[in-house]
Amino acid sequence: MSFLLVLLAAAAAAAVQHGRWTLVEGAEPKERVTLHVLLKHEASAVAALEATVRAVSDPTSAQYSQYLTREDVAALMAPAASARRRVEKFLVSQLDADIVGWGAHHDAVIATVDARLAEQVFGVEFAVWRNEHGRHITRSRKPHVVPAVIAEHVDLLLGLSDFSMLRRKSLLGKAASAPAFAAAASSSPTILAVMSRGGNTITADVQLVCSDGSTPSSVPPCQADPLQSLVVSADLALASTPQRLQGSANLQRCRAENGVVVCGVTLQSQFFQPASMWLATLTFTSGKVLTSSPFQFNAVATPPVLPSDLRAHMNIPSSEKVVAGATSCVVEFEQQYFSPADLAQFYAAVGVPVSNVNQVTVIGFNNASNPGGEAALDIEMLGAIAQNSPITFWSIKANSTVEIDDILKWAIAIANDTNAPQVNSLSYGMTEENVDQFLGKGYLKRSDIEFAKLAALGFTVIIASGDTGAGDLGPGPMSQPTCNTLHADWPSQSPYVTAVGSTYLSPLSEPACYGAVDCSNSPLGEVGVSVDYGLFWTSGGGFANRSVTGTGRAWYQKAAVQAYLDAAALPPAHAFDAQGRAYPDAVAVGHNLMVVLNKQFIPIDGTSASAPIFAAVITLLNDQRLRVGKKPLGLLNPLLYKLAEVAPDTSNEILVGNNRCGAYGFSPVCCAWGFPAAPGWSPVGGVGSPNYAALKREVLLLP
Repeated sequence: MSFLLVLLAAAAAAAVQHGRWTLVEGAEPKERVTLHVLLKHEASAVAALEATVRAVSDPTSAQYSQYLTREDVAALMAPAASARRRVEKFLVSQLDADIVGWGAHHDAVIATVDARLAEQVFGVEFAVWRNEHGRHITRSRKPHVVPAVIAEHVDLLLGLSDFSMLRRKSLLGKAASAPAFAAAASSSPTILAVMSRGGNTITADVQLVCSDGSTPSSVPPCQADPLQSLVVSADLALASTPQRLQGSANLQRCRAENGVVVCGVTLQSQFFQPASMWLATLTFTSGKVLTSSPFQFNAVATPPVLPSDLRAHMNIPSSEKVVAGATSCVVEFEQQYFSPADLAQFYAAVGVPVSNVNQVTVIGFNNASNPGGEAALDIEMLGAIAQNSPITFWSIKANSTVEIDDILKWAIAIANDTNAPQVNSLSYGMTEENVDQFLGKGYLKRSDIEFAKLAALGFTVIIASGDTGAGDLGPGPMSQPTCNTLHADWPSQSPYVTAVGSTYLSPLSEPACYGAVDCSNSPLGEVGVSVDYGLFWTSGGGFANRSVTGTGRAWYQKAAVQAYLDAAALPPAHAFDAQGRAYPDAVAVGHNLMVVLNKQFIPIDGTSASAPIFAAVITLLNDQRLRVGKKPLGLLNPLLYKLAEVAPDTSNEILVGNNRCGAYGFSPVCCAWGFPAAPGWSPVGGVGSPNYAALKREVLLLP
């Protein structure tokens, strides 16, 4: 394990009592709390639901696109009426409950209950907790116990001892601070990170040392022997004319953070060319010179990406738009809001009718005066590519006065909605193995059932695959700090959602371009986003753990994944479960997407960029089907894998990339192993990125 990983593990262990939630001493808990009680399903009902999903989503099935109604799902999944009555009677008689309502499928009930009675009945001890965003919840200091009288009927109980732990899968602008885990003490300068954002420049962050080898912690640094200059050098080795790059730091702009002093150095580069052999050279007033060790990772500068670039690359005609009312949705947690003014400015700048802003419907709360970059990214990309689509901005409100909602509750809510959007993009999640620990025992399994219901109803759910590589590397509890095994990202690994990873545009899109052939003037292709191939983050992908999920490889991907396993250079067998659900299913561009936030264009990265882009493509395809009286595409995965086999022009294979690395802040940290890109399906590229024209041809041939 690297030194950085050791630091991370120690920091995570010593952090807060419940993941990112800290006990607020002396705060008075609420007098009433909200419970979500999810009832158990019969095993036969779950099996019937799974069989139905297969039938309605398999393009070779006679039942393809013959989706169930909400009433059909209720008839299939509802527990016995006696179980529902017993649970409701218990809530009212033992907890003084006010029943808010039962879900459309009669297997989930929301109730507000007396907190003190709940403490007695469930054996809990309520307290107030605060997270890093300043939000508060009332939760128990210890796990709850479901009383025997209802235990046989209750699958999952939320609102007592579960703690919300969602992680956004995007990187907004540049880091507001130096990497949280600085390099180890050294007598030489250390390059912590290199990155490029939306242009032909690359910035290196350098941790300073003084001429006597000491580490300064304040600015101005090294006053006994002042720093005269900081120069960073790199080489463009693959360019048609190899050259040396150099840049000098503005020493007045160095910053003291996390006990060290960091200076940013900007270098002019060439688009798409990997810059390597980075060196930082410090020169002091005394004449002493200190030089860093080489930085082991390349950095690649790429142009900013606008919707017109995406549409052209994905073969979407510039005139293509929604005319038959195909609906779409972005789902936001963590108080991510959007500004209609920003959206109008973005639309005007990229050639979308500003009147399309009126196509947005908000569910929940939106604070337009406090927009977030992630929400801006989602709605701007979706609206600019799937032009004229009625968009739902589904905002999950979370503040100090209401309980924290989560993905499972959203899945239940959308199933209850009689006018729910057809295509839904979510860019939140956490490490698979931590889901039940923090969100509630049984949460992961139940979320799969709720996603399966949505698939049976004909909804498409698209999930960003994560931004920290095959290991879901990062601080707990939302990520994993070690490389012992490669941890899957949830809910990307659910078989009932479409997981979408990220690529970046580059002419260096084939393995031969890295040393054997000069591809500088080749047409633009795509490279899997990865630290090993020049970016400062890595797209997620890999295999779910069967011992956690209880399920194996999804039925629709068995042949494609086995072909990869038979041919690729794989991690050791103990590091991943080769029989688990494999993801992502597809990819789209996720680097240097330009969006408007607070009236300014900024670049944003992340699989959370790729998810709404892919959702927009599916929305356009749905609209084509609606125009001729056909149903929306629903669960996409069986179709995507089948088309990759029989109509390979519907996707563009990703041949370059490796997802072994992650990053803390923007400092790369890598495992010894990950998964390489390969022809066909891979954990880097899924089945590939979409070719809209070919997909349109194929989906119109389906029933």
